[in-house]
Amino acid sequence: MSGLTAVALVVVILERWLFTAFATTDQVRVTSLFTALPPWAPAGWLLHLALVVLCFAAGHARATAPWPAGQVVRPVVTFLVAWGGGLVVLLANGFSRDAVLQILDAALGPLTCLIPYLPLWAVPYLAGLAWGRGRPGPELLPPGSRLVVLINRFALPLFLWHPTALVLAALATARLGPIAGLNDSPTGPLWLLARLAWLPVLATVLIGLVALARRR
Repeated sequence: MSGLTAVALVVVILERWLFTAFATTDQVRVTSLFTALPPWAPAGWLLHLALVVLCFAAGHARATAPWPAGQVVRPVVTFLVAWGGGLVVLLANGFSRDAVLQILDAALGPLTCLIPYLPLWAVPYLAGLAWGRGRPGPELLPPGSRLVVLINRFALPLFLWHPTALVLAALATARLGPIAGLNDSPTGPLWLLARLAWLPVLATVLIGLVALARRR
């Protein structure tokens, strides 16, 4: 199941990075590629299934190898404290209430899957829990793969911080003006190609955030 967790997490991160944009012209505005290309919207719903799979895999992992409470609580507390500071910075820099709410809604979204009493995400989580207690799950990648082990080791921080990496990249470049695929509004397929080119930058920012949070 570790391979399934790794694949699902990567798909969840890519779905957010490829189709969500923080346009920084005037005030920050959260938008989506599906706004520019409505016929592509069903693809977004299909990719959202990866989040269901991720919750399922989390439930399975919880059943087969219970996590120490600190491995969950500490990253979440660090994340919330950091965004508490981020909120102060946003307000101090004159961001409108609407812009701040949009940013927080996107950045804090990963917490949804961590609240298993929410019925929508409790279903796949509990299904994975039951599956894990009944029998081992299938592997999509070799469980001993170095990459799989690494992703699973940092799965929670990666999941928590991946929208923040996108927010930081957009805000850090706002003064440079609209940059295709990074801090502008999606316009179509060419925008998606430009965003693909920025994925290494977003990955670098995410790795930096996870490393910084781990030191706290």
